[in-house]
Amino acid sequence: MGTTIAICLALGVVLGIYLDRWWHASPAGLLVGIVLGVAAAVASVISLVRRYL
Repeated sequence: MGTTIAICLALGVVLGIYLDRWWHASPAGLLVGIVLGVAAAVASVISLVRRYL
């Protein structure tokens, strides 16, 4: 479960940095990427927990 959270957050940060470079909007893309990464991590953890309950 920990690796799932870490991968989701890392992908969100990488996506945010890529969007920052593409749009030339420094903090906005990173913040969007972090929010998307956290949302993906929460959704993934919920699905993992439901599988074992």
